[in-house]
Amino acid sequence: MGFIVIKGQFKPEAGRPDGDSVRFKADDDRTFELLKGIPVEFRQDGSVQLRYEGIDAIEKAAIQPLATEAKEKNIEFLRENSSDKGDEVPGYILSRGTDRNRRPVAIAFSGTTKFKNGQEIFLDSELLKQSVNYKLVASGYAYVMFYKTLFAELRSVLTEAFKEARKSKLVLHKDDATLSGVVVNSKDDLALINPIFPKLWRRLEEYSRNNVGLDNFPSFLQRQKESLFTISDGRFLSFDNLVEVKGNQVRLLYSPEDMLFEPK
Repeated sequence: MGFIVIKGQFKPEAGRPDGDSVRFKADDDRTFELLKGIPVEFRQDGSVQLRYEGIDAIEKAAIQPLATEAKEKNIEFLRENSSDKGDEVPGYILSRGTDRNRRPVAIAFSGTTKFKNGQEIFLDSELLKQSVNYKLVASGYAYVMFYKTLFAELRSVLTEAFKEARKSKLVLHKDDATLSGVVVNSKDDLALINPIFPKLWRRLEEYSRNNVGLDNFPSFLQRQKESLFTISDGRFLSFDNLVEVKGNQVRLLYSPEDMLFEPK
């Protein structure tokens, strides 16, 4: 399905990794030129910041210890197929393009591969299940978050893993309050509330920098103009239409796997 193989080393000790991103140093920087979108941004050490495709882990400033555990699980999976315990871990990514922040949108894999560097390959469900992205969702450490650029067949694989993790109440699903709602009176509450869909958490954090209470949160979301498609009932909406605010309680009206966002 048109993914470019980029071999290199993950750098889990560099920068501030979290549950769905890490720095990556390619064996050959020219392979990034094969990706669609704006050129990647190189850090001083020659690495780039990745954004994991199809998933969204809770933010570093969200509830502990879950936020730290998600980061640690990410690093554990990155090291899974390597005996190297150093600052650089051999691995490879599959990517089709970059996001507006100049990060490769990536499927991450630990260890080596038979594929050639820079080769364009077909990504099927079996290979996807070997990825760090899939393992984070299946183990209950990440939500799914889909953009329309990710193929439906691959979304289905991640959705199935996400639903199974939710059914088994793994990790974040034990206390997930995305659909039931959380109370946010001030920015301080964001480090204490139960886990919720990270995109909603991020919008609450942005809003709470300059606001107290949720009275103006709906209008704040409207200004973001984030468009999406609801898979279950085929509606084209903006994100604010899916967020319900009652007093200082906020919740989503659709599950994470049911939303297909338009890239900005």
